[in-house]
Amino acid sequence: MAVYTLLLIVAIVLIGLDLDAHKADTHIWGWFVGGLFVLFSLPISFWGILQHVINYNKPVLQRCEIRIMWMVPIYAADAWLALRFPTAAIYLDTIRECYEAYVIYSFINYLLLYLWEKHPFLERELMAQPDVKLSFPFCKLKPWDGKKFLNRCKHGVLQYTVIRPITTSLSLICELSGVYHEGDFRADSAWPYLTFIDSVSQTWALYCLVLFYKRMKEDLRPMKPLNKFLCIKFVIFLSFWQDVVISILVAIGVIKGQADWVLYDTKKVAAGIQDFAICIEMFFAAIAHYFAFPHHPYVDETQEKPSFFQALCHMFKIDDVTSDVRDHVRVVGKAASRTFGVNLPTSQHRSYGTAGAEDNVPLIRYSHDSDDDSMAVSFDYRLKSAPADTESLVNFADFENLPAAHQGNSTQTTTNGNSDSCSDSANL
Repeated sequence: MAVYTLLLIVAIVLIGLDLDAHKADTHIWGWFVGGLFVLFSLPISFWGILQHVINYNKPVLQRCEIRIMWMVPIYAADAWLALRFPTAAIYLDTIRECYEAYVIYSFINYLLLYLWEKHPFLERELMAQPDVKLSFPFCKLKPWDGKKFLNRCKHGVLQYTVIRPITTSLSLICELSGVYHEGDFRADSAWPYLTFIDSVSQTWALYCLVLFYKRMKEDLRPMKPLNKFLCIKFVIFLSFWQDVVISILVAIGVIKGQADWVLYDTKKVAAGIQDFAICIEMFFAAIAHYFAFPHHPYVDETQEKPSFFQALCHMFKIDDVTSDVRDHVRVVGKAASRTFGVNLPTSQHRSYGTAGAEDNVPLIRYSHDSDDDSMAVSFDYRLKSAPADTESLVNFADFENLPAAHQGNSTQTTTNGNSDSCSDSANL
């Protein structure tokens, strides 16, 4: 790491002197400065990921953390390439935006897996406690009981996992068809409609995440969830609204291209500024992620670990994602069919106790005899089908030994998490 840093500093100084001597254009300096921040952010992220892989003692939790940590190098490299090759930006941005959905899924999965390890019957425990009052602006709606709270928060976050890739794909198709018109509010432009759908979906996902955090923060306290929540909000939600604001400012002429931006017409200025900003922001995000998702709780020299190659293979598995998204779509589809009086054919659910089921820990499963809008969750199968190897749900990090140790395993029965009112904000 020290050698890399030294070589990087020397290279930066030499390149900077060369650019200054040749009176480089503004966009060339943009590539250089953006690349500078990317080169500093990548080793920080890769070092954190590598430490998790080396100490891969708790695969169920660490896989989720590594997926989230990959967000920084993917965002940084993607943004710089889009900045350097603006004609390919639409394709590169598609990759970045789809990974957003993957990160959101991994984060809610990570939180739930941690809670379910300590509270295998979390739904029942929540049902025995006071209903959860909603925060502003839905504070006048009927409070959610434990079952509704848990399921609606999960599905509220997961809907973004489904909607975001769809709208991103539609944006790409519209751009190639010449009807996207980024930053244009005309009726024949696809940008305002897709942006509106994304903003509503993302806002609801964020609302559900904040509501979930406020209710469960005492049970999540040992894992220091606030830092993790802030990292997710900063990288995903802030970058989305930053993109929207920049696009609008460029469209109304507040931000204009310069004569020496030879590769950027007015249409590409918004994307270029957004990509440049992301290059810089990812350096700070890399530092934040390194401390928010540390590997230290998983260090255990006495425990037998999988090989480096086995850890890498497990890290890149997506069986749990496809399974949970499929179940989410099935749940929502069933609820919608009942709402509109349409009888959809039923299908057999995958058996989680069959071979191969131990490779993932499903997030959602609903039952046919649910009394909660087909959004009930079965927790028993998690204990019955959990394998005895490192995939077991009992094989989790020992967060109890951290300084902010959590005392006791019972969920909070105080009214703190349930007393949200219109006067409360949804800010973390």
